[in-house]
Amino acid sequence: MREPVRQRPLRLLAAGLLAVSLAAALAGCADDDRQVAQERAERLVELTRSNGTAPELTVEVARNLYGEHAYAVCASLAGSPLDLAVWARVTRAVPEELVQDLVAYDRSVVEVYCPDRLDDYEDLLDTLNVDESDR
Repeated sequence: MREPVRQRPLRLLAAGLLAVSLAAALAGCADDDRQVAQERAERLVELTRSNGTAPELTVEVARNLYGEHAYAVCASLAGSPLDLAVWARVTRAVPEELVQDLVAYDRSVVEVYCPDRLDDYEDLLDTLNVDESDR
């Protein structure tokens, strides 16, 4: 049974209003995400400049590289064997004199983007046999 012609415009209007409301809500979320990404990027730049590990890092580069969550870094600390292998390869590929800076930079990223994973990061350094003097 077809609905009366008079009700169709009301249903279309309701559907249109719902779509506009959803779009506005999602745009608000996107603005919030951008703000969080901006704040975290600013904090990372501040940390890396203060510890000397990335004095040339800009907020724009950090924001574009890590976004809101630095997902690749934070998720890799979950401990899958593949992720550990990637960390190990990167750590071994770095010249010995740069390991300390790499560790300090990575710690800054973890501290800003996933502070609840700092203990996992320390465990990772233990697993990779990173010397205490390089931490």
